[in-house]
Amino acid sequence: MIDNCTVLFLGKHELIKYHLKQSFKTDDYKLIEKKEVKKKSSIPIIYPFRQKNIDMASSVLDEAMEWMIEKKLDPSLFFFININSRVQSSKIDQKISKLRDLCQSFVEITLDAGKDNSSIMINDIVKLSEVIKQYLNYLPKINDVKREINPNPKVGVVGLGYVGLPVALAFSEKFDVLGFDIDESKINMLKNNEDPTQHFSSSILQKANIEFVTEASRLKECNYIFVAVPTPITSAKKPNLTFLEHASALIGENLTPGTVVVFESTVYPGTTEQICLPILEKKSKLLAGKDFFVGYSPERINPGDDEYTFKNIPKVISGQNKETVEKIYMIYRHVLNGTIYKAPSIKVAEAAKIVENTQRDVNIALMNELSIIFDVLNISTDEVINAAKTKWNFIPFSPGLVGGHCIGVDPYYLIYKSTQAGYHPKFIFSAREVNDEMPNYIVKSLLQLVVKHRLDIKNLTVTVLGITFKENISDIRNSKSLEVVKMLQGLNINVQVHDPYASKDELLKHGIQLKEKEELNKADILIVAVPHKVLIQQNRAEWQSLCKEGKGIVMDLKTVLPGDTFSEKKVIWSL
Repeated sequence: MIDNCTVLFLGKHELIKYHLKQSFKTDDYKLIEKKEVKKKSSIPIIYPFRQKNIDMASSVLDEAMEWMIEKKLDPSLFFFININSRVQSSKIDQKISKLRDLCQSFVEITLDAGKDNSSIMINDIVKLSEVIKQYLNYLPKINDVKREINPNPKVGVVGLGYVGLPVALAFSEKFDVLGFDIDESKINMLKNNEDPTQHFSSSILQKANIEFVTEASRLKECNYIFVAVPTPITSAKKPNLTFLEHASALIGENLTPGTVVVFESTVYPGTTEQICLPILEKKSKLLAGKDFFVGYSPERINPGDDEYTFKNIPKVISGQNKETVEKIYMIYRHVLNGTIYKAPSIKVAEAAKIVENTQRDVNIALMNELSIIFDVLNISTDEVINAAKTKWNFIPFSPGLVGGHCIGVDPYYLIYKSTQAGYHPKFIFSAREVNDEMPNYIVKSLLQLVVKHRLDIKNLTVTVLGITFKENISDIRNSKSLEVVKMLQGLNINVQVHDPYASKDELLKHGIQLKEKEELNKADILIVAVPHKVLIQQNRAEWQSLCKEGKGIVMDLKTVLPGDTFSEKKVIWSL
């Protein structure tokens, strides 16, 4: 316990202030108000916040920040108490971010006041005071960590793909960044301000304060190293940790004492501490937790999504001890606008990431199986979902192809670790089987439609639009659309593929000749497999120009086309 700790109450919630004062009376704490504060104080601050109006909330936050700046405060802890849910707006998030920058450490706590926003229970405030005291008791350790941190650290990012590059770009706004990758061609592209993932423009890369290198020895210069290498699965559906193990070895061989290593790659619970950490120790001959520090913060990058980015999504962090968590929190806080959640352990953070994607996988599997059932029953899946989602608690997941290196991979990591521990998951594994079988189902449905509508299979032309694993990106890894094309080719069906994002050279390795839109022959069957924005923005005439006149089939897998896009002569099929 800290002797005679003075805490500032900044806000107008009299009920909370009164009961906190009563609670603090029995301990060596003193709750004071604004008028009692001296300039240049670094005492902890408690600030209850319950404004629901955006403009009013914004002005309240401005007032708090202006007052802190005027008083030249540098609070060692700032407790931001949300009364019910805070207003969700980018304007408010920016204010909160500025408020965090004024503080050494920022703690956000939600207090439930009931639906009427007034019924805060005394017991809740007592619990709140205990939480605050726990943080205050930990204050000396936090301050020790603050003193140890380099005020101008150099940040290294290992792996510059869909995850690593956004991480490097974000940190480069505040720090010197070293971007490392073993792929020399990728590094050369980045040096020429070209993004291999086609997500960031040349101007963004040109402005970035990043030095791109392939020399692992340069990692010795870094105070923080973030690891974002792929973690795929083998052909036997087992975790493939080769990239992660290799990265850990390279980092270990070039690890400087005091460095914090944070893994962002998706792994099964226990990987960071049981596999990566021992490699780092062995290669560096340093001791984790004493000579260097290890943490885990699962990536949540959604490639092709400009709304939810690395900087604004909520971030989960963890470390091998509390001091490490604080080090990691402080570095992320400089570049993130979203909330940061401190997981109680590295294993919890590792498991959370897998659960996020496994939940999506099983829900999509459910909708895929339902779509198969509704097809047999001659019912439109889309119409069923539209009817069902009128219920307030229905979650409208949609059927579709599940590929890529997250949703289609992560459940196998959990299945593997669970099986190792003696439990064989049935439900998760069944969901994986359903989703993995969808390419077969689509090809089978196509053949049934060909027979039913008496199309000449020997002279059939099938056009597939979109072959990447998801919309608006160039990545074809584990693409289920690619599987569909290969299956059709295996049946000696004439297939032509158009995708505005995919690489022609990459597809040639798979025996597929990518065509420009103008090169496409009119098709008997059109498969809209991956609805990139630039594809679905076509007008009605452009869509019709892709197909032969008269009868034919359009397989709109995700039901993205308006109902009047094609004439009544066309058979429209969807999942």
